[in-house]
Amino acid sequence: AQYTILANQIRNAVERHRHRDRAQATRDQLRQIIDMLPQLVFAKDETGEFLLANEATADAYGTSVNNLEGATDADFADSKEQVSQFRSDDQAVIASGEPKQIPKETLTTADGETRLLETTKIPYDPVETDSNAVLGISTDITQRKKRKTELEMQSAAMEAAMDGISILNEDHEYIYMNQAHADIFDYEAGELLGST
Repeated sequence: AQYTILANQIRNAVERHRHRDRAQATRDQLRQIIDMLPQLVFAKDETGEFLLANEATADAYGTSVNNLEGATDADFADSKEQVSQFRSDDQAVIASGEPKQIPKETLTTADGETRLLETTKIPYDPVETDSNAVLGISTDITQRKKRKTELEMQSAAMEAAMDGISILNEDHEYIYMNQAHADIFDYEAGELLGST
């Protein structure tokens, strides 16, 4: 009987150890996944303290994940206005319990570069605490906005050109023409689009 009890205790201890190992492996895998993402991924509590941050977030602040977790935006960001806006948005999400889409916000990185971010923040209830928090993901849209501005400038230049400019697709149909080109043929630009 003593051997049976001892065997059961050993079996239970081994199972607990396996369960802890599986849980740790799952945590490690999730950490690896969020660190591979190019987006900034973070969670902050009601005081603004980072509960979680991925490598991209830490890189933007010029620090490591270990240094960022447990700190706040104010510990790393130079812009008080940005810190205040981040904090205000975080608090709004926590207070309302509703997600918030932020189509464009700025972040000045540790190297002084200003990035445009598209951010989603959602309410988050951390497992290990009783406090409320916010989970966020920010996508760097700096290059996208820059390309859009360049395209708008090129389009405006083409439209303002005195020479007739047109673009045809592979079927030789007009897909673009400026007004000068339409004037050459005495049409409105929209009338010729789609024709050959």
